[in-house]
Amino acid sequence: MTSLSSPSPIQHTTSSFLNNFMPTPSLINLQQGYRNPDLGSQDLARLDASRHESIQKVSRKLSTYEEEKNLIENELEEIERTGARLLSIVEQKDNFLASRIRRFMEKSKELVGIETLLRLQLNKHNERIKDGLIDISAARGEESYLQKRFKDTDFLRKISARREIDYDKELSEIFTDDQFHRWVMFKKATLQLLQTESSVSYYIRESNAKLDALHLAPRGTSA
Repeated sequence: MTSLSSPSPIQHTTSSFLNNFMPTPSLINLQQGYRNPDLGSQDLARLDASRHESIQKVSRKLSTYEEEKNLIENELEEIERTGARLLSIVEQKDNFLASRIRRFMEKSKELVGIETLLRLQLNKHNERIKDGLIDISAARGEESYLQKRFKDTDFLRKISARREIDYDKELSEIFTDDQFHRWVMFKKATLQLLQTESSVSYYIRESNAKLDALHLAPRGTSA
């Protein structure tokens, strides 16, 4: 006979799932259901059915995100070929300038990824506060950390913007009007695609984390 002071078999088997559970509004009812100490076999079967439905839903979203990521990567490859052709023109006139711009572009890509991730994390943080899924004291600490990171990246963004203006001035003396216009369009398209790619990559990670948590849930007698 199971002691009243010890966890039930169902509670014990759900411990890993609950510890790794993603606290989102769409899954919170499932979490609460598995925590029920009086959970019976029929209730467990119902929760399992709900869990499997959630797995299918998240899997479909994940598949869509992965397809979108592949499309974005293909577009980026095409755009980068345009940038490479334009920089080859610069290289013929000033190899050192071309090298500096390449390094600058790589750093800019990293900065875009960091900025996008921070925005998404802050949005998620605010949603968790709104839905009451995070302790207030913990929320303040996390928000303080994110805001500090934002200030750091804002400082880097201002430096990057000044350097970009300086580089564009130098490029305007090398490029024809048409080439310079294509360079501006190349930068704009690259920025938009990188922001979208970073967002999609974030949602892919989130979806995989949800699936990992859902797969850790115990299976009922019907599974």
